[in-house]
Amino acid sequence: MRIAAPGTPGSEPAGGLLPEGAPGLGSELLLSGRPQRLGPYDHATFKPRRGAFYRTSLEQPLRELGVDALI
Repeated sequence: MRIAAPGTPGSEPAGGLLPEGAPGLGSELLLSGRPQRLGPYDHATFKPRRGAFYRTSLEQPLRELGVDALI
């Protein structure tokens, strides 16, 4: 059973978590390792494993976007 596979409803954030008017998650974009803009201050990123972002391929793109907090 594919509950939270990319592109399925189970892979979308729970209701109320996205900013108003945010697009659905772009599976291809996120799986490519790039962040997706959801609103003026909100981005989504795919992190396939547990752990911090320190010294990962996502650290610099997040810094370039001005990200100072992760939720």
